Amino acid sequence: MTWTKEEIQKYNQNYYLNHSEQIRSRSKNWRKTHPKYCRNYCKNNPEKHKEQNKRCYEKHRKKRLEQIRLYAQTHPKIIKDIHVKNKAKRRKLGHNYLNKPFEGSHGHHIDFECIVFIPRELHNSISHSVLKNWNMELINDKVFEWLEKQRGYNNEY
Repeated sequence: MTWTKEEIQKYNQNYYLNHSEQIRSRSKNWRKTHPKYCRNYCKNNPEKHKEQNKRCYEKHRKKRLEQIRLYAQTHPKIIKDIHVKNKAKRRKLGHNYLNKPFEGSHGHHIDFECIVFIPRELHNSISHSVLKNWNMELINDKVFEWLEKQRGYNNEY
């Protein structure tokens, strides 16, 4: 008996529907036992991998967007940190925190890499720009004075 293309496709669909759990577990086990192959496939076939990801995203777009939305709602602090880091990265600034944020604080770049959280009033007291190196000495002197008062920090960073 010779099967037509449509019959084979119908058979495969029915088989998958009836054995989907077994197929998923078998695939999962294979990926676990062959991690090198999976990584290398993605590296060696970037165009195919990109195309597969694109098709998968198009197929499951609504579900994926819903997952992202739910994650953003349940983890607002993490999402805010991601946005802050991405904005700093776009501006070619680092995000090494020297102290922890507190209520009413602003992050102040004392240089291109390091951030100190200081009171909003102190941060807005002197207009400055780390990118143009404009008024940075003035604001940094005030920041280090404030840090010494608050925590007994030295100027050794």
